[in-house]
Amino acid sequence: MIAQKEYCVIWNIFPEIKGSVDSWDMIVMGHLRVNTYFGESYDDPPRGDPSTCTSVMVRGKDFDGKQIETFLGYRIDKNICYKGEIFVIYAFYVGCYTKKPDDKGVHLIHLDTESGKLSFKGSFFGGEKPSFLIRKGDFMYAANEMGGNGHVSALAVKPDGEAVFLNSQKASGAGTCHVAEMNGFLYAANYSSGSIFGVDILPDGSLGKVVAEIEHEGFGPNPNRQTKPYAHSVNPVPGDNLLIAADLGADKLFFYRQCEETGALKKDETNPFVAMPAGGGPRHLAFHPTGKLFYAVMEMGVSLVCCKNVNTDWTFAAEYPLLAGSFTEKDTAADIHFIESGERVYSTVRGQNLISAFNVADDGKLQLIGSYPTFGDSPRNFCISPDERFVLIANQASGQVSACPVLSDTGEIGSMTDRIDLPGASCVINA
Repeated sequence: MIAQKEYCVIWNIFPEIKGSVDSWDMIVMGHLRVNTYFGESYDDPPRGDPSTCTSVMVRGKDFDGKQIETFLGYRIDKNICYKGEIFVIYAFYVGCYTKKPDDKGVHLIHLDTESGKLSFKGSFFGGEKPSFLIRKGDFMYAANEMGGNGHVSALAVKPDGEAVFLNSQKASGAGTCHVAEMNGFLYAANYSSGSIFGVDILPDGSLGKVVAEIEHEGFGPNPNRQTKPYAHSVNPVPGDNLLIAADLGADKLFFYRQCEETGALKKDETNPFVAMPAGGGPRHLAFHPTGKLFYAVMEMGVSLVCCKNVNTDWTFAAEYPLLAGSFTEKDTAADIHFIESGERVYSTVRGQNLISAFNVADDGKLQLIGSYPTFGDSPRNFCISPDERFVLIANQASGQVSACPVLSDTGEIGSMTDRIDLPGASCVINA
């Protein structure tokens, strides 16, 4: 969600209208809340008076260039020197682990892209421990990472960003850590119980009955982390009715077909699972915009596994280390996201507290650009701003969200511009 935009328009003044108005505010209409600056040229400091200047700059918030042109008429069209966005303020939601059942664990923050500064705007109840969030239209859904049962919550999002709690739904299992929407149903992964479930999304955005419950089977070679299944994410395949569940304990990606009418799930008959590297621990997935491949984060393997769609079947293709150097068992990979073009992908590593950037070749091969500090402890989740000029990182252990610029030419990540304290911050998404 764009919280606010500011635009700039600069145009040369026709000689015949010099001195014809007392204030240029009369031309640009006062209710646009603009400031006008006068100078001999558009890059001069503000000075002069309307009757003697040769150019004028108009800046304003909450309107766009087309509106300015409407108010200024032909003057803009024929004498425009410059027109464009100056800066944008973007809004984000942060999900946090909470200490008490009635704590507000969903927070709204703003990023000023001109200064790189973050500002806190409000907190909302999203159920207990809303550790993972997704936005779907006018609604937001949370994974409530609690013991005892699977648990998800629904919130309605107002135009001003306020999030209003609608309801929660329980299911079998425990430790719900991830959610995803698919064809009008909400699916969730239960880490502690190694299971997944689905619930109906009602027309008002609230959650209805449970429509699917599946328990995983399997284990891996790591005696501390893989003695049983640990479902970590549910991932709808774009353009298909296929859901992929990543299970860290079983070292497998399980494939399920969805009944679009009822939301029920059943194992895909031709491609029931894809085995991951032994001891890798698959966690999150990110699909390339072409739909031909995806990468899976290996939490313990600290790597990315590429899977490709070959003759309608998904198969293992390659594995790429997330770090150029060595790592220990204290280092665990976490989140992954593409930029919109698919030309780059980013992934975080806890322990060393880094975010790694890769160039993505047409065939899916990855080239490491570099690994950069997250300016916090335990970067569990991150989000790329809509203009792809910033990355916001939820550092869970230090309880902070940090903002860092992204260099568009190279994909490198720069030094932190600001951070905001939010205890238990575990997820950040575009509002």
